[in-house]
Amino acid sequence: MADKENRTIEDDVNANADLLIERINSEIQYIKDKEIAAFKAELHDKIEEYKENELGALRAKVASAQSQAKINSQRSLLKLRQELVGSLFDKVKVKIANFTNNKEDYRQYLVAKIQQNAVNYETGFFTVRNVDLPILKEILSELQINSEIKTDESIEFGGFKFHSLKENILIDETLDSSLNDQKAWFQNESGFII
Repeated sequence: MADKENRTIEDDVNANADLLIERINSEIQYIKDKEIAAFKAELHDKIEEYKENELGALRAKVASAQSQAKINSQRSLLKLRQELVGSLFDKVKVKIANFTNNKEDYRQYLVAKIQQNAVNYETGFFTVRNVDLPILKEILSELQINSEIKTDESIEFGGFKFHSLKENILIDETLDSSLNDQKAWFQNESGFII
């Protein structure tokens, strides 16, 4: 009977031990599950943060690439615009050269420019291209204007400048200045946009 009692106590202890082991295992599983869930949540947050950082870096890279592409495009368009404007004004320069080579039309132009200014030309001097020196001498003689005429190598296309230190004036009737004024107007006001 003692054996039976011992077995009953042993069975009871074993049952309680099994119950305790089961509770401990259940608690261990609960703690594992809780730790795994916390780890998964932290891992998910880190993954989302990493994704956001990578997306931000990609967005910045795309924005930079778009900006660079836009700048390159604008440079190309500006270069094309300058080439077209340059080509246009090269044609104008040829027309100016043809105009100044037509002695009668060019002569009439110079006479008209001299007569349009209400200035005492005898108070100063004219500057012209070397090639225009004979024609201006002839015009001033016909208009009975006694002024000195000097040459100015900076005048490329024709026309004249009149300088009067006495009256403190400079009249620039060169085709160079007219061309530069037209080029500036064209670039600023023409609305020529590519």
